[in-house]
Amino acid sequence: MSGVIHIIPSLTTYPGQNPSFRVYTVDKATFTLLDYKQYRLVIKEQNNNEAKWKVAYRFTEFYEVPNMDYSHFPKFVKRMQNDKPFFESFIKHMWAEGFKSARFLSDHKNGLQFITCRLLSSDMYTYLDCIGNNYMTLDYFFGYGFVAKYLSPKWGYAYYE
Repeated sequence: MSGVIHIIPSLTTYPGQNPSFRVYTVDKATFTLLDYKQYRLVIKEQNNNEAKWKVAYRFTEFYEVPNMDYSHFPKFVKRMQNDKPFFESFIKHMWAEGFKSARFLSDHKNGLQFITCRLLSSDMYTYLDCIGNNYMTLDYFFGYGFVAKYLSPKWGYAYYE
């Protein structure tokens, strides 16, 4: 692995997630990401008068790592594979406590394989090797009609839902 992309959840409720944002801590000298706090607005807990944002989690505390260096990534992926409550918490945070969490959690085996392969793969070829060419697993990520076509002779296929 050569790096990690941290994709931030949306500030809107689309697609069925609670609004979220992150505040990063950065080393000023090296521009290295040290930590972040994930904030969330849980819609079902709000009233009409005032939005109450909560800290959903802090990266270094949740993943039990000293900083955000990508060398720690395989450690918490391995933990996810062996610790079902940790995996369930990860999914809850990944989908900002939205309804898509239930889809992963209802099919733990495939959901876990999909997530761990996504986290450990840097390209689609590595990902497909990891999931054993189980193309149906691609639907977990998109959750709606998906068309994928890869032009490489090795992966020349199309998947249509």
